[in-house]
Amino acid sequence: MTPRERHLCVLHGEIPDKPNVATAEGLRSGPPGGWLRRLSARGMTITHIVPPYRPMFFFDHSVDPEIENVVYTRSNYFEYGVRKTRHSLETPVGTVHSVVGHNPDIGVLTGSMESAFVKNPEDWRVINYIFSQMTDNMRPNYDEMERDLDTLGDTGYTIGVVDKTPFQRGWIELASLERISLDIADEDQDCLEYIETQRKFHQRAAEITAECPSEHILCIDNITNTISPRFYRDYCLPIYEIYAAALASAGKVLAVHFDGLFGHLKNEIADSPFQIIDSFSIPPTGDVELREARRIWPQKIPFVNLPAYLAWASKEELVNGYTSILNDCGNKIFTIEHVEDMPEEKLELHLSTALDVCGF
Repeated sequence: MTPRERHLCVLHGEIPDKPNVATAEGLRSGPPGGWLRRLSARGMTITHIVPPYRPMFFFDHSVDPEIENVVYTRSNYFEYGVRKTRHSLETPVGTVHSVVGHNPDIGVLTGSMESAFVKNPEDWRVINYIFSQMTDNMRPNYDEMERDLDTLGDTGYTIGVVDKTPFQRGWIELASLERISLDIADEDQDCLEYIETQRKFHQRAAEITAECPSEHILCIDNITNTISPRFYRDYCLPIYEIYAAALASAGKVLAVHFDGLFGHLKNEIADSPFQIIDSFSIPPTGDVELREARRIWPQKIPFVNLPAYLAWASKEELVNGYTSILNDCGNKIFTIEHVEDMPEEKLELHLSTALDVCGF
C-alpha cells in the first residue's frame, strides 16, 4: 500500500498491510530537513491540515477574520527578552486585543496567552459580531485542499481541519478559563449569545465541510481534564453531532483532537458520534490505557501521539515503547502520529523506530 492508501484504509476502519505511521509536516516540528524525505521514502505518511472553509479562526495561526468592518492588526515585540505578539480586532461595536508570549527554543504552534481578547463580559459582544460576520461570509476552500491533495499524491493525505467547539474555543483562544466559566455560571447574556453564535458558525461550517475533497475531518478541540463531563455534554457534543450528521451522508470520517487526560469522559466519549480519537496520549501522560480504550470504545480508532515521556529515550527504550503500543492496540487499525512538540534532534529517531516496529 502507498501511505495515502494506508491512511484511508485505517480512516475507514479497515485493516491495512502495515500500521500507519504519520507526521503532521510543518505543524510543530520546524523545518523538515532531510528526515521527512528519508522517512517518507520508507513509507511514513505525511499529513497536512487545511480548512475546508474560509475564514477560519485558528489562534495563533490564522486569527484574521478576513471580513469587512473588522480591522485586524498584528505586532511583534520583545519584553524582558521574551518575544511577544499583540493581536488587535477593531469592529464597529468595539475593539479587543490579546497578547501571547513565545517560547524562544521550541517552534510551537501556539504561544502562551498572557492577555485574552475577552477581559470583561461585554467583550463577548465584539466576539459575537466578528463570528456572525464570519458565518455570513463563509465560503468553500476546496481549491486549496485539492491543490494540497495533488501535492502530497501517494505520500500522504490532506486533513480538513475545523474550528474548536464553543467552550474549548472560549478558554483556549478567546478568554481565560475563569472568564468564560464565570460568565456561563452567571448566565451572562452576551456569553450565552456567544454560545448560540458558535452553533450557527459550526452549522454553516459543517454544510461546507461535507462537500470538501477530504474524507478525513478533524476538530481541533484539545479535549483534556480541563472540561467537565457536563460542559462536554452541553458545549462539545452538540457540535460534534452537527458535523456527524452532515458528514455521514458524504462518507467522511470525523476525528476530535484530544490531549492528555480524558478518562473522566469515558461515558461521554462512548456516546459521541466521532470515529477517531486524535492525539491519543498513552499513560503516564494520559490516563486511559489503549487496551481499555479498545474494550470500552470498540468503534473508535486511536491515532496515538508520539509518547511524550519517551522524548529523550534511547533506541532500546523506544523499541519497547512502540512495541507496547503495537501490542496494546490489538490490530492494525490505528495510527502512530507526530502532532506535538518533540526535540528536533530526537524526532527522526522516534519516527524511524516506530516504522521499524511496524514492519517497514
